[in-house]
Amino acid sequence: MNDLGNCARRIIYVLTVGEIMRIAECLYEPNKIISDEVSNSNGKVSRQTTFNYSDPCNFETLYYIYSMLVDSMMLELRKLFYCKKNANSAGTFISELANLNNLKQLNELHKSKFALLGYTTGFIYKGDIRRGYVKFKGKQIDLKNCPVDKNFFIGNDNERFTLYYDVYSSKVASLAKEFYRQNYFDSEGKRMSNTADIKEYERYYFHKDEWDNNKRWKIHTEVEEVQGLQFNHNIYTNLCSTNIDNVFKQLEKLVRIMDLYYRSCVSFVFSQGMNIYCNVYGSLPKMVLDICDSFSVERPKEFHNQIASMIYEKIPNTIDAMMLAK
Repeated sequence: MNDLGNCARRIIYVLTVGEIMRIAECLYEPNKIISDEVSNSNGKVSRQTTFNYSDPCNFETLYYIYSMLVDSMMLELRKLFYCKKNANSAGTFISELANLNNLKQLNELHKSKFALLGYTTGFIYKGDIRRGYVKFKGKQIDLKNCPVDKNFFIGNDNERFTLYYDVYSSKVASLAKEFYRQNYFDSEGKRMSNTADIKEYERYYFHKDEWDNNKRWKIHTEVEEVQGLQFNHNIYTNLCSTNIDNVFKQLEKLVRIMDLYYRSCVSFVFSQGMNIYCNVYGSLPKMVLDICDSFSVERPKEFHNQIASMIYEKIPNTIDAMMLAK
């Protein structure tokens, strides 16, 4: 959950600064012509063109800040999605859930981690509710008034037991298996330690020895004419094909599984969310506004609210898990 909180913060920063950069880039003129003079002396014509660099909103600085933020975000996502045995990560958590044989094993996993101190713990299933009772520790417990579609628990201090109705377990199990199958195996069926898009970013941005043909960019040169003068203009094409929007989509699926598991395990707790607070911010628009105010870039009215809406559309489950108001 701590890793998830770090990922959420970095995603919010990346998406916000990216939108601020769009404004700054519109005013960025690295080759602004400030004078263009033609003189004629003794029948000889000469031309003098003066260029100037104009960057009133510090686009170049924002560009480097943005690049560092993206690296930081991808490192946190890498830790969150990492999937190897015994790793303290969400990816390993998904692997554990996906490789359980049945729901009884899943519920046993719940029991071992979330039993109330001093209590014996058991689970109530839909079949028990339809039958109207459940037998637990030699005692028959009446379930006639228990709704099938609600999460609840039964506690009894005298008997020292708790029973949970595990409404989310089957959904957690199926989603975890699907997520694990889709994200942690390559095209040849070989198990991977992380998702394909994160491994692709990691390969090109963090490991020079893993570049194809020792190349990071595809480069070709075009001749560009400016005021009658010819310049070689190098065009760089990024060979890294990471789809960051797809990483966000997989994050949303991951958060959904975590949330369902949490609700299933601790349904007796009053709060029904994972309680991952995002620093001192009470709302997503407030957090985005504070980020925007850190940069001296003039912004349109309601700019921060528009960014907040865009972020929520991309990662609604993640924002809800952070308990940030919209």
